[in-house]
Amino acid sequence: MSELKSFDEDEYIEENFTDLDFSGMSFSNIEFDGCTFENCTFHKTHFEHCRFVESHFKMCDLSLMHVNGSVFNDVTLDECKAIGINYSELILPFEMNFHNSNINLSSFYRLELKHAKFLNCSIQEVDFVETNLEKVDFSGSDLLNAVFDSTNLKMTDLSEASNYLIDPQKNFLKKTKVSTEEATSFLQFLDLNIVK
Repeated sequence: MSELKSFDEDEYIEENFTDLDFSGMSFSNIEFDGCTFENCTFHKTHFEHCRFVESHFKMCDLSLMHVNGSVFNDVTLDECKAIGINYSELILPFEMNFHNSNINLSSFYRLELKHAKFLNCSIQEVDFVETNLEKVDFSGSDLLNAVFDSTNLKMTDLSEASNYLIDPQKNFLKKTKVSTEEATSFLQFLDLNIVK
């Protein structure tokens, strides 16, 4: 267990943080560049006007973390629990990837996520309203009750995702990759009389 109890510096470059608990703490105007966080807890932690650049969270709990006015640029979450985060509080530039993580009940409202990867994640009840998901890869992810409305899904890869329900008349689909099994979900939004 590291002896670090708080982030007291204004900048951390290529630092490794392991087995730390910052639950419920508040930080502002700190930059993390090239940092790695492993097995750390940020439950209900507030990061205001902070910058995370080229940083990696592994096996961390970030649930209900607040990120008002902060920047996440080239940030990866790997095997993390990150439930209930409002990513729309972030400011540009924004670039994130998610691997083997639980990000249920989060919001990406109106964010630019072009080319992002959500691989083998639980993405249940997540808000993608007016989000740009062009060329995003959702391989292996569960999208049960995720909300899509006025969402850009051009060339989005949903071919190995599951449980999504997307109204093709309310979203932008073009060359969107879907599996044969999941493609039937689109039919319920169309005025069709399907005969067996």
